[in-house]
Amino acid sequence: MGKVARLLGKPFMPHQQLVADVVLEIDPATGCLVYDEWGLLLPRQEGKSTLVEAKAVHRCTATKFFGARQHVVYTAQTRKKALEKWEEDFLPDLEASSYFRNRFKPHKPPGNEHFRFANQSRWGLEAVTDTAGHGSTIDEVYADEAFAHQDWRVEQSLEPAMITRKNKQFGVISTAGWLNGSPYLEAKVAAGRAAVLEDRRSGRAYFEWSAPQDADPGDESVWWLCMPALGRTVPVEAIRARYRKALDEGKLNEFRRAYLNQWVPRDSLDEWSVIGRDSWDACSWPS
Repeated sequence: MGKVARLLGKPFMPHQQLVADVVLEIDPATGCLVYDEWGLLLPRQEGKSTLVEAKAVHRCTATKFFGARQHVVYTAQTRKKALEKWEEDFLPDLEASSYFRNRFKPHKPPGNEHFRFANQSRWGLEAVTDTAGHGSTIDEVYADEAFAHQDWRVEQSLEPAMITRKNKQFGVISTAGWLNGSPYLEAKVAAGRAAVLEDRRSGRAYFEWSAPQDADPGDESVWWLCMPALGRTVPVEAIRARYRKALDEGKLNEFRRAYLNQWVPRDSLDEWSVIGRDSWDACSWPS
């Protein structure tokens, strides 16, 4: 995967290579992948899309291990969002790569957009619906931006299409959701953290970079602990600016969720923020 990332012009940062190294571990006894599900929880702009892109292209082109005619599916909050990512990020990167540009072809019929590789592997899109994946066999699924899912539809529709496939993998990738607002992702995070605490070495792999819930969001040392791309692809000055903006606009929880990867309630306007309560009480008529 690291080699694929370099060929795409987006070499891995250490945390991305760590995920790749673990997710693609092979059981020497069986010759198969150790993990059939993996989860990744990262703050915004920390390289989730680059990791997904390199992994999907690796799956579609590593024919000696996976075989030909692999079927990879990418999903996001909606099919429209998945298509935007496909058109604006994945397609330009493949076309810009001197190595891959002649090893795949994009197909763009509305509703059936996909990449077709030289070995007939296919990387396409799916909507998160009850009928997604019906009639197909699927080798790999990416449930990106999983915080947006309100139920288990993405798994219920796509996992049955994977059941007969060797070396199948289901990836759940996201930034933290709003507290009590992302039931699907909350359950996945709880299961992933439990697997880590158990030191589980098969079935489910889980990775998370986030700040402790009681961390001071203005403490820059906290940023360096939970943002693995900070100082690499994300300038610390940009995070300082976002933090100041969040303070000015009363949107600190927006900052905490997006950049510290914390589960927090949505910001709400203080009912006394226009006219302070002390000022209001001072102007009230005596009883």
